[in-house]
Amino acid sequence: MVLYRDIDISFEPDSSGDISLVEDERSVSQAIKSLILTSLYERPFQPSIGSTLNHLLFSPLDSISERVLCETIRSTITQFEPRATLKFVDIYRGKGPNGEPMDDNAVTLNIGYLVHNRPSLVTTTIILRRLR
Repeated sequence: MVLYRDIDISFEPDSSGDISLVEDERSVSQAIKSLILTSLYERPFQPSIGSTLNHLLFSPLDSISERVLCETIRSTITQFEPRATLKFVDIYRGKGPNGEPMDDNAVTLNIGYLVHNRPSLVTTTIILRRLR
């Protein structure tokens, strides 16, 4: 049984030529990624939806910045995504989650949450890369 359904933001057509849909865990994962990457005042008529993540990417990344980044992500998800119960936010810099070397200008976020009415933990990975 499908509980949640959204339009796939890649706008790829499905086999019938219609815009494809994402369901349940993929729907919530897509919404969380969209929320985190949306800046405040970016959505018309909904200026408070989003996060200050883009401002944090241009500050030096030390332990204090990591803590602020983690709390920003945590508050954004708990405030704006009612379909998920956040369990953890892990931040990786220098080395990835599996110990692989990463670019100095990149941060990997692992976000773990439970989708309501689903028993398993879902993990979403987002790579933030500063271009300048």
